Amino acid sequence: LGPNGGLESLGRRFGVDWLQVYMANPTLRNPDAVPPYTLVNLGVSYQVRAGDTPAALARRFAADEAQLRSLNDYLLTGTGDAAYFAAGDLICVLPRACDRPCLGHGSSCNVF
Repeated sequence: LGPNGGLESLGRRFGVDWLQVYMANPTLRNPDAVPPYTLVNLGVSYQVRAGDTPAALARRFAADEAQLRSLNDYLLTGTGDAAYFAAGDLICVLPRACDRPCLGHGSSCNVF
């Protein structure tokens, strides 16, 4: 995180709720007091296997395919729907961790 950033701004930047970012970082004690320049996880790392396609990976991890492509665009070979990851690539995956409202938690995130 930068000097003026927080989990909420980081979540907005990557299209996820701040609570999802917080849940991906169990070592953070207080989501409202994250020290500047703290290294945080957005999701999980996955090593691509032969035959994995962006669409199949999105289904496997309950992730958004467009977001998966966007987060890892520098690894994609080819263009458009034909673009693929090479076996052995280490990609970032942001599984959807939300689908029910978190009432009273100051968040629009929904938790499974």
